Amino acid sequence: VRLDVASILGLLAYFVNYKFEDIRLSP
Repeated sequence: VRLDVASILGLLAYFVNYKFEDIRLSP
């Protein structure tokens, strides 16, 4: 289960980072 949580956290962080970068790139 711990691995599952880590995987979800990593995926979420990656998605958030991508969206954040997109917003920062296009203010």
